[in-house]
Amino acid sequence: MKKLVITAAMVIGSLYSFANMNNLEVSSVVAKSQIEGRVVDKTTGEALAGVAIQLQGCDSRIFTDLNGNFSIPDVDMGTYNLDVSYVSYQNVTLKAVNANALETNLKVELESVSSDRF
Repeated sequence: MKKLVITAAMVIGSLYSFANMNNLEVSSVVAKSQIEGRVVDKTTGEALAGVAIQLQGCDSRIFTDLNGNFSIPDVDMGTYNLDVSYVSYQNVTLKAVNANALETNLKVELESVSSDRF
């Protein structure tokens, strides 16, 4: 009888641990999103490499690749403002970027600053 009680307690404890572990994994997968996109010149449509992308309120920033693409992984679902800046181009803030899907895809067009402004 004593062995049966100990065995039952071990099985119940294992099932409880397994259930908790699976709930944590599922909730962490569901609670994250990814913001990605491409930055191009508004006039020519050419990709812009090295453009700085930053979520407002975050210290880190990422940069576009040679094809103008960027990806911000593991973003908590929600709504964000996104700062986009590049030398010789007008800075842009994308307001209310909705990251409530597993993936949010953006197209960002930057306008060149005319040389007579310098």
